[in-house]
Amino acid sequence: MGRPESIAGLLVELVRRRGVPRWTRALVAAGAAVTAGVALSRTHEARPAPRPSTELTRWMTAPLDGSVLFVDPAAVATDLGWVVAWTRWERRGEPVVQVAALDRSGSLRGVTRSVSPPGSFARGPSLARSGARVAVAWTSSNSVRSSIRPWLAVVDAEAQVLVPARPVSAGPEQTFDAEVASDGQGWGVAWRSWSPSHPGLTLALLTPDGAPRGPITRLPVDHVGVGVGLAWMGDAWFAPVASYDYERDRSALQLHWFDRGGRLIESRSMAPSRGEIGPLQATARGATAWISWGDDAGFGVRHDPRAASFEGRRTAAGPVALGPRRSGSIPTLACTATGCTSAWIGLPEDGDEAAALHVHVFDTSGAPRGAARRIGPRASFDRRRGVALAGSPDERESLALWGVRQGDASRLMSVRLDADGAPRTPPAVLPLP
Repeated sequence: MGRPESIAGLLVELVRRRGVPRWTRALVAAGAAVTAGVALSRTHEARPAPRPSTELTRWMTAPLDGSVLFVDPAAVATDLGWVVAWTRWERRGEPVVQVAALDRSGSLRGVTRSVSPPGSFARGPSLARSGARVAVAWTSSNSVRSSIRPWLAVVDAEAQVLVPARPVSAGPEQTFDAEVASDGQGWGVAWRSWSPSHPGLTLALLTPDGAPRGPITRLPVDHVGVGVGLAWMGDAWFAPVASYDYERDRSALQLHWFDRGGRLIESRSMAPSRGEIGPLQATARGATAWISWGDDAGFGVRHDPRAASFEGRRTAAGPVALGPRRSGSIPTLACTATGCTSAWIGLPEDGDEAAALHVHVFDTSGAPRGAARRIGPRASFDRRRGVALAGSPDERESLALWGVRQGDASRLMSVRLDADGAPRTPPAVLPLP
């Protein structure tokens, strides 16, 4: 882009390149409005209304058929390879949650299946494995969008449905970010609720077939934010929640541990931020858990990718930075006994280079092992959940799954990574229907 020729152009270019702190957004809007008002007062009589660009006209008049978004990827390892899930959203229809199986080479095995009921506006799948079973959790709303509830289905390693979709909560909910994990005796599903009657964190325990396993635990959380995670740490459920005070523009991570029956053991907070903490993810290996999140530090969509680890209820490492400041989307982790592979959709500092998958490996202390790698073509920047990452059962490699743009549509691309985060094979687009 050339040099801006007006105050409004300068403001827009600054926003595009650097992002804007929340406290300056009002100033930016006011400056743009004043400048635009002056320009309109000078020209509204002399100049006709501008015509839409050719590209915009073509997009507005294009048929709706054929544009499909594949978003919200999730992945979990099995003995046969991986089970993956995503949200498929056609421009003319409603989003559905689908699953498929990949073999150990990362290729599709069998057919893709929709697990969410038709017309249920399903979004955001989460996966967890227990033996030969894989649970799929997501959120669905009713026909008038007055209630958004968590749902669950169970599939096998071939992505064949063993337990059809069923709601996790019977009553009306306003549910966001449903996450599933396994304690070896069934499933736990955690979600954040904005319902007036019970805002905060909710934890439901289920049998292997998805039936209730005791009462639902509801924990009030002040200023519930935009993220929740869930992991089983061998003797307790670990559920971190992002807390965001909209009035003060301040955030923190609220950490909660529950016993196997869902009773609260301990709560504490960490990682305060002067901005908004983005969606987070949690994973565990035995008694060690890791969480990853994005901290926008008051600058909007550009996050600082961060991670921390825990031994029991003790913080073992972190928070540690996984990339440059304001460099991208929410990171996800795949961890072993010696460290973690992290992946996120990175944005360059100057904003001129296309977003791409970034992979970084660090040891158990949080120290990086080498530099971050940029892999694959231009990627879709998704603030919510841009990358899925799952290690193999032998812990020698991991699978990354992320979105790439194709015109008005998007597809999912996958790559197998070795223990150092390097691609074992070139990235490839999954041939999804």
